[in-house]
Amino acid sequence: MGHHFSSFTPEAMRALGQEMAAGVRRRAEHFDRVRGDTFAMLAEFRRDHRAAESQRRRRAEHDAEDRRLFASELRSGAHALLGRFGLGRRERAADLQDMAGELRAASDAFRRRPRSQGS
Repeated sequence: MGHHFSSFTPEAMRALGQEMAAGVRRRAEHFDRVRGDTFAMLAEFRRDHRAAESQRRRRAEHDAEDRRLFASELRSGAHALLGRFGLGRRERAADLQDMAGELRAASDAFRRRPRSQGS
């Protein structure tokens, strides 16, 4: 560009104008390219972000369902275990009552036995 300023001839001024116009065009093309690349990058980011968010939601729903299922199975297992413990406790109580009745019957029979004359 420095060689244009050696003289102010119409050709030199025309060449300078053309060179400046070409520079403006190149900068505009560069800015258009950068803008297009930026828009493409942002569109790709939005698409990836939507996909990641959708996947995260699906995973969160799946995890929540797994937690609900686990809690339900845990409650069911605890309820069954408590039921078995209660049944076992009732069976033992009945057994103890039967043994107490047998002990009373044996004790009563022992007390009512005929005593021998020699003792």
